[in-house]
Amino acid sequence: PGSNSKCLRVRGRVRGVNTDTMFDFMCDDEYRTTWDTVAENFYDISILDRHTNLGYYCMKCPFPLQKRDVVFQRTWGRVSNGYIIMNHSVELPGHPPIPGIVRATSLITGYYMTDTEDGCAMTYLSHSDPKVAIPTWLCNKVGTYVAPDIFRNVQSAARGYEEWKRGHRPEFKPWRCEKQRNQEDYADPVFLSTWGFPVPG
Repeated sequence: PGSNSKCLRVRGRVRGVNTDTMFDFMCDDEYRTTWDTVAENFYDISILDRHTNLGYYCMKCPFPLQKRDVVFQRTWGRVSNGYIIMNHSVELPGHPPIPGIVRATSLITGYYMTDTEDGCAMTYLSHSDPKVAIPTWLCNKVGTYVAPDIFRNVQSAARGYEEWKRGHRPEFKPWRCEKQRNQEDYADPVFLSTWGFPVPG
């Protein structure tokens, strides 16, 4: 009661793309600029460790809603039968709400990818608070039309990733190889301890 939180789950299969490729595709922000039509702006804020970062994402929303953005902590990695990429909202100094954009809250949002015989299966889960009461008809539109369209866009873009990557720094995968990160990308230990993040040993 009193909460505007919404939960959305989309499941689908991506034929011809295994989980290794799908994971790289989802982590590659340079490629994301070529296909993510929902994104207004996104960037890494800081790296916490080899599997965790802080980031910013601003998304376009269907009329009549305003744009939403989120500052998040994201974790990624391999699990026994695939990969996960999950995030949740955090508050950070220097990243206050922006006038004209509603600061949403991600309770948990992310992807779970597993191999199949002909490619991979992917589940997208978003449990979030958009910070406004959304009419039922608009929730139904997002679930019935918008979300499936976004997933079809992901499927198409994922199938083109390997060819694109061959011409765009094919060995550069800092989400897999920590040595490819710049030291200045990492959060300062004082910042981490001040804001309650674990300080790497």
